[in-house]
Order: sequence, then structure tokens, then C-alpha cells
Amino acid sequence: MNPLIEEKYSEIYGQLSNWRNSTSILTKSKNVKEGILPFVTGLRFSAQITYLVRNLLENSNLAADWGHILDGDKILIFSNECDIIIYRKQAGSVKATWNGDRKDKIMDFKFIDKDAVIGVISCKSYITKSSIDSDYPKALSSYTKRVWLFAECCGPKSIDSIRTEAKSFGYKDFWSLYTWSPSLGAKENKAAWEKFEKKIIQIAQE
Repeated sequence: MNPLIEEKYSEIYGQLSNWRNSTSILTKSKNVKEGILPFVTGLRFSAQITYLVRNLLENSNLAADWGHILDGDKILIFSNECDIIIYRKQAGSVKATWNGDRKDKIMDFKFIDKDAVIGVISCKSYITKSSIDSDYPKALSSYTKRVWLFAECCGPKSIDSIRTEAKSFGYKDFWSLYTWSPSLGAKENKAAWEKFEKKIIQIAQE
């Protein structure tokens, strides 16, 4: 594997798997959750993948942001996750930005015209075959045919079955940054890193 590619993903893997192996996101009591909420780790994963995609698209006419799709006056919300929208940078492609124009911005969330959308990366934290959103690609089909599924992690023996199930629902592909189980811990999924890198470069060169 190209060490320059490996270096980028290894850094993200190290950051996220450190928390996954910790009881800080697993310990719960009746009224109090001790540690980091899974939702927060999911946001961090999505943010790291967004930065990575932006770098790969840097010299193209495409951009990548968290956001919602706009169809005329309608705001289309398909997912509760902060999914990544890849879109053409052109006049009018971004209709509004929440907080992204501040120098001390906390978030950078875009409302993107449907005609500019190239594809959507649906980001999940921990995923199983049964937790795949089967309706998501169909819901987006009027706006893009390219919906990918990228999870921070899944079970060590689940990669192929999740990919097969995801594709049967209309996702173009599935990747996981690493595999994880309580007994085996975390392990890098380097094959996915290289495939994801090549896919984004391919999109940038179209």
C-alpha cells in the first residue's frame, strides 16, 4: 500500500479506535452516560472524512461539505447523520451557509442546490447488516444515483455481508475504516482505505 495513503488513514484510525477500545463510550447507568456519546464520535468520524475528501478534490471543480439538499424552496432532509455531499462549485450551488462565514466558526453547514449534487457519502459510526438504512439510496435517487456508505467500524466478519446488503439497497459501495469487536479490539481495514482513495480521485477527474 502507498505509504502516503496509509499515513493519512492511519492517523484517523488511531484517533477514533482509541475511543472505541475505551469503556468511555460504553459505560451507562440508569440516568447518566459516562464518557463520550456515540453521536459525538460519529460527528468526529464524518468531519475527518470530510477533510480528507476536500483535500482529494482540491484541484477539481468539486467540493465536499456537510449539508442538506435544496429543491426549489424545499429543504430535503434524508438522514439524521451529518452526511457528506460532494457537489460542483458553481454560481448558486450553495444557497446558504450556517456559521461558515465566521472566522471563529463552530460549524460549516451548507444548503446545496440539487442540480449541483454529484454524490453523497452516508457516514455511520458502528454499523451492522441489520442497521443499514435500506430506504436512503431510493430517497436520494431523484437527486443523485451515487450514494456511498462509509462506517467508522463494523464487526471483523461483517464487511462482505454489509457490502452485499448495502449494494442490494442501491448503495454504490461500502467501506469501513476499521473492524472492531469487544473481544478482538480494533484492526485497520487498509484495503478499504485504498479503494476509497481511488474512488474519490476518480470522481475528481471526471
